[in-house]
Amino acid sequence: MSCWSDMPREHHQHEAAQAQASGSSPASTRLEQAVPCVLELRHVTHYYAVRKSGLWHFSSGRRARKLRAVDHVSFTLQSGTTLSVVGESGCGKSTLARLAAGLLSPSEGVIRTGGRRLSSVRAGEINMVFQNPYAALDPRWRVRRSVSEALRPGGFLKSRRAVHDRTGECLSRVGLSPADGEKYPHQLSGGQRQRVCIARALASSPRLLICDEPTTALDVSVQAQILNLLRDLQRALGLSYLFISHDLPVVRYMSDDLAVMYLGRIVEMGPAESIFSAPRHPYTRLLLESVPDFTAMTHRRIRLAGDPPSPLDPPPGCPFHPRCPIATARCRVAKPAYTQHEDVLVACHAVEEGRGGIG
Repeated sequence: MSCWSDMPREHHQHEAAQAQASGSSPASTRLEQAVPCVLELRHVTHYYAVRKSGLWHFSSGRRARKLRAVDHVSFTLQSGTTLSVVGESGCGKSTLARLAAGLLSPSEGVIRTGGRRLSSVRAGEINMVFQNPYAALDPRWRVRRSVSEALRPGGFLKSRRAVHDRTGECLSRVGLSPADGEKYPHQLSGGQRQRVCIARALASSPRLLICDEPTTALDVSVQAQILNLLRDLQRALGLSYLFISHDLPVVRYMSDDLAVMYLGRIVEMGPAESIFSAPRHPYTRLLLESVPDFTAMTHRRIRLAGDPPSPLDPPPGCPFHPRCPIATARCRVAKPAYTQHEDVLVACHAVEEGRGGIG
């Protein structure tokens, strides 16, 4: 499971208070792991500047407003494991993926891989598999060129023959033929195009793949093939995955660890099976209730009501309190700190206080 030693500052303060009360040191309350970490995020925040169009903005002299898409996110991903990030649309999942891939720079905080800052890693050490495989491939390029292009920035292979052989090897590894390298994207099916995208991501021998909704644009039967391919590649190559999705059954199948995001913050994080079997945060519980279960038709399901607040004007206190059925006055004014419950971290006043459930 992921390391929790780099949780947000409020968790460290709470941890120290617990340790002082119990007479133990803060370090003894942490979950120490010997497995090497491939990705670290420490208090990472990312803002988007939002400006009003037209002359009104310039004549009024007002500054651009800041949309906080990612809000002080911290986690550590261990080598050879999959950490999935789930949440509703607009919660900041894709922004987080682009930050981890180095496509965006954090407004605050630090991102490291292998103990080095992300900006200092070699090209191709972290690659990304995007949601739409057709949009991710240049329609004017043959598949061979799309895959081999990933080898050029870092100067991985010098000779044309070596590049040609490596391209064919990558296509074969994802279940395609080297002869498919002569085709154009429009000559391939959606599943084949996604296999090409995965082959391109593998070309530079990365340690980490960022998978941003990699099966959303595919048919259900093809989704299963791509997911099985990703798991086979992980076992064979020792890859680590940061897996972004809103499809909870897919996440349960793929994940070692799970982080639940709401309005830019992680509200619950821990081993995936622990969270799926016993969710603690009210948002996580309501999110899991939204998954259809045809084996329990008589079960009274509780719906997640309302829409998420605007990230331009987030509510004070707990960001989930306007939609939470068990929110109290404290939830409306105080932002919850992270508390540890067995092997899961939760940011919720109700969980900390041991209050009743939502059902």
